[in-house]
Amino acid sequence: MRSGRRAGYTLIEILIVIVLAALVMAGATVGYRAVTRANLRTACSKLVAASRFAYARSIAQGTTVRLALDLGSNELFFEEALGRVTLARPTGDRSRHVSVEGEENRDEAARSPWDVARARLANPLEPSPVTSPFSPIAGSRYARQAVGDGIRIAKIFVPHEPEPRDRGVGAIYYFPAGQTEHAVVHVAEGETVWSVEVHPLTGRAIVRREPFEPRPPEDDLDDEDDAASEGDDA
Repeated sequence: MRSGRRAGYTLIEILIVIVLAALVMAGATVGYRAVTRANLRTACSKLVAASRFAYARSIAQGTTVRLALDLGSNELFFEEALGRVTLARPTGDRSRHVSVEGEENRDEAARSPWDVARARLANPLEPSPVTSPFSPIAGSRYARQAVGDGIRIAKIFVPHEPEPRDRGVGAIYYFPAGQTEHAVVHVAEGETVWSVEVHPLTGRAIVRREPFEPRPPEDDLDDEDDAASEGDDA
């Protein structure tokens, strides 16, 4: 009997190899997406819990709490002001606050009115920098912590900053009267972006599986002006 090795592969064998490779790639893609969703879900849950804590502490302690978000290290941490804090917000041409980059932006946005008054009395003709009344909350559980494994903080939308923050350190403020800012935080892994939206009246945070962006603060002010005009006409 003659025995010999077959040269090449049949069409069916090639198709089987292609199908198996496609199945393996599809399984890897599904697995990667599942891990991405899990990581994003964990990060968003951490932000929701952080917002709930900041809101509850501001009411319980009668203090102003800010949830600080470091877009460089992708970490969150908490700071607190024992005194009264006034938060200015930009209003286009009617702006009462000039936004600057980096760490100073958070300190300029939230000032103790007494410090502002003393600075103006000391040098009435020139603006003087004012030290932020905020300090870290004591306790290791409130120290800096990563938002999530492989997760980055992509953007922060807050009313007291005229443009979305995509670098430096941003913050969301929670006031003892039970109010906060309407804020949105984008968290991302690779090209996938989810959003955490903080409600301004309740501090309740919800998760959106999309890069949701809030309305610009100027739009809200225009609506208020239109409503006031309509009221005057009536």
